Amino acid sequence: MLLKGLARPGLIETYVLERERTATELIDFDRGFTKLFNSKYREENGITPRQVAEQFVKAGRYTAGQAVHYDHLAITAVGDRDNEIASNITVGMAFPSAQVVRFCDARAMQLVKGLPADGVGTLSCFRVI
Repeated sequence: MLLKGLARPGLIETYVLERERTATELIDFDRGFTKLFNSKYREENGITPRQVAEQFVKAGRYTAGQAVHYDHLAITAVGDRDNEIASNITVGMAFPSAQVVRFCDARAMQLVKGLPADGVGTLSCFRVI
């Protein structure tokens, strides 16, 4: 984004803060997740099968890039009405994908495949049928 002139140089400073916090969260999660494979640890800490299953889901979300939530900084600021307008989307998290049919050619595709990651804002309009 900076090289293309789409962002100011100060944006790179927020990137370091965001990634450092995210990396720390992932490392902490991985440390706790690996302990779940030890039956003695689970027993000593009263960890239930349901809690283990929840952590497996979270691990899958990390792998899919859906578990990271960035703070409200330069490009992830939330407006007063944003949660009303986009009630199933969390600003600061990866846009969730879904199977959709593209209007222009009636082609079925994953939504994220049609959204370029080029640093330019994208307006998406949906019609639920």
